[in-house]
Amino acid sequence: MKRKLSFRLILVGVSVLSTDASLAESGWSVSAGLQTRQVNVGFQLAAPSAISAAGAYSLRRAAGLGDVGVATSGTQFLRYEDGTVGVDLSFFKRGDTSFSVSSASQVVFGDQPPGADFATPGTVTFHSSGIAYEYATLFSATPYEGEDNEVVLSPFIELRRELFRNDRLSAGVSVGWSWLQSSHSSGWQNVASLAVVETATRTNYTYVYDLPASAGGAPTGFPPVYDNTSSTGVIVDPDAYNSFGGFSPGDDEFVRSARTLRNGRSSDRLIVLLQARSRADLKLNAQVLPMLADIRWQAAPRMALSLLAGPTLNVIHHRLNSRTDWLLNGRRFASSEASDSGTRLTVGGTLRALVSVALSQDGRWSFEAGGGYDWVPAHTVSAGHATAKIDLSSWVGSAGFRYVF
Repeated sequence: MKRKLSFRLILVGVSVLSTDASLAESGWSVSAGLQTRQVNVGFQLAAPSAISAAGAYSLRRAAGLGDVGVATSGTQFLRYEDGTVGVDLSFFKRGDTSFSVSSASQVVFGDQPPGADFATPGTVTFHSSGIAYEYATLFSATPYEGEDNEVVLSPFIELRRELFRNDRLSAGVSVGWSWLQSSHSSGWQNVASLAVVETATRTNYTYVYDLPASAGGAPTGFPPVYDNTSSTGVIVDPDAYNSFGGFSPGDDEFVRSARTLRNGRSSDRLIVLLQARSRADLKLNAQVLPMLADIRWQAAPRMALSLLAGPTLNVIHHRLNSRTDWLLNGRRFASSEASDSGTRLTVGGTLRALVSVALSQDGRWSFEAGGGYDWVPAHTVSAGHATAKIDLSSWVGSAGFRYVF
């Protein structure tokens, strides 16, 4: 019984070797199946240029009297919030400047009878105020950089020609084709902001005029400095007052320089905030044509191991779309779009290992599985504010069937 079993095993072994020899004479085989790889895409979203936000707000004009200034001659007329300084109202036009006040508290002197002159120098004070508005545009850029990688499944087919074979070792060349497609997106990203800040500055002005004194009594014809009964008075023009004996023009006993005092306070208010968001979407398809040389080793009667290497020709087509929206209170205020498409031819390389297991007795059909690494030079494409770096370099896995002609 043992001899019979042994004889049958020997016959089977002879049959397999005979079949391999017949297959070796044809030299051609074809493989088909599926490959998996990762497509790597890096996105860069640049910040857009600042836009005009003029349509998003209204300018406010200055309010109030502002800086009225001080009178320098008897021909001016100035109106303050609490009085006036104006033209010479006296009967004899000497170029004096008259004034009126809203309150007697604006005139600083000691007690005096109505219509009398003052024996000591004094002042009369007026006030005004104003609000001025300034607008500043503040732009901040926050460019985005990120990746969106996708694992894809693609069909492949390869045609192999065997060039050499001995008992367990063979060598050959093959050419293949595979096709893949993928979609990538950066998603919406905030890339810039634009703020309009309103600065309101309120300034209070105080105008002080020095009143002359009539020390020792006023000369004949000297006009009253201030009249309590009418809240009016005279500010003497030093260049015009020269008609009274004993005093020279500009004598500081009578006239001192008018002066302006001021103080202000500013406050800021954010009136507009625009935010820019951008996104990029990339559609990609590629055809990969490997041209390989291989060494095949028959590890067992029904199993072979192969090592393959060679260049690859990569035909890569892309379409990149980008969009940037400026949002005001969540609503679109302005937008821009751009797109780019094209095809790039790139030469790369691959190194793979393969395991084949015979499925049929004659060895014509076999199942193959393998893996390796494909190297493809990366390249960049741009559209508008978006840039995409396309990199097909990846570890590759495959599974399929092989048929020997």
